[in-house]
Amino acid sequence: MDPTPPTTSIAETLTLRFQNKQMPPPVGEEVKRALARIAVLESSNQNFALIDTLSRWLDWILKLPWYEESVDTLALPDAKKILDDGHYGMEKIKERVLDYISVQKLTGGNARGMVLCFVGPPGTGKTTIAKIIADALNRQFVRISMAALGDMSQVRGRSRFQSDAEPSLIIKGIARAGVKNPVICLDEIDKVGGEGLLGGEAMAAFLEILDPEQNNAFLDHYIDFPYDLSKVLFISTANKLLGASSPVLDRIEMITLPDYSREDKRVIADQFIIPQKMKEAGLTQNGIKVVFKEDVWGRILDPFKWDSGMRTLQHTIGEILQKVARQVVTTGVKEYEISNANIKDYVLL
Repeated sequence: MDPTPPTTSIAETLTLRFQNKQMPPPVGEEVKRALARIAVLESSNQNFALIDTLSRWLDWILKLPWYEESVDTLALPDAKKILDDGHYGMEKIKERVLDYISVQKLTGGNARGMVLCFVGPPGTGKTTIAKIIADALNRQFVRISMAALGDMSQVRGRSRFQSDAEPSLIIKGIARAGVKNPVICLDEIDKVGGEGLLGGEAMAAFLEILDPEQNNAFLDHYIDFPYDLSKVLFISTANKLLGASSPVLDRIEMITLPDYSREDKRVIADQFIIPQKMKEAGLTQNGIKVVFKEDVWGRILDPFKWDSGMRTLQHTIGEILQKVARQVVTTGVKEYEISNANIKDYVLL
């Protein structure tokens, strides 16, 4: 019978994982000390809680991209095509993005500037355009919901020696991206202003994150070493204009998104929503043809004039095409016309 192979210790496993990890020298020295401490604790079979604490911290140090960056796409024609293909209208936003790319090109990727903040009602495409900007730059995209902030630690992190220790939302987002220069969308920043959560120290931390003059040494209490956020392109969104007293105002450039007109919605439905929902319903992949007749658009659009965004229209078209998918499975028919005469067979309006 073969002898049982020796078990690799936690310290040995982590040491192997750190072999090719690039990090700032002070971080590397602390990693060595943590690994040595784990080795001593393991050999004496004591303080397993501290071993777990140090191991979790080392895992986060491994996850963080200290030097890794994606390469920006700085060709204006390519970026413009991605922006135009990805979103209808919003010419001012697209112009500002192309301005930013131009400055990046001339500065060798070291551009600094205001944080764009897209302001508009829900469903007007604020987060979508942020994602498209990331695609245009060939950067990773991370969305952080500011409306979900519960306490100060989510802005700064909690010390790794606390029982509920964890990094800040920003550090978690960077780790998910895997590069130090993603596009990070801070969604609904208007939900966190005023007193309480973002008052005092927390507001100072939030402003530090957004300020290109300060964020090159952002201190997360869990990581406990300065982390360079200066390569991150922060974009924010808000459902309403921030108050004039908000200290964030001098860090952001607010761009108001216009309400969509009836004609805008029709174009967006044809060019973006129907193709997307056809694919989601499995119709495109199976060669199903669906035609929306001219007379049906009055029924689809008119009930929702109060909705300045696109979400209600997206849900309606999605429901129609899901009903088509059911008919395909039931009957095998591959061509459909949606008209004023049969719209009630597909959706209740």
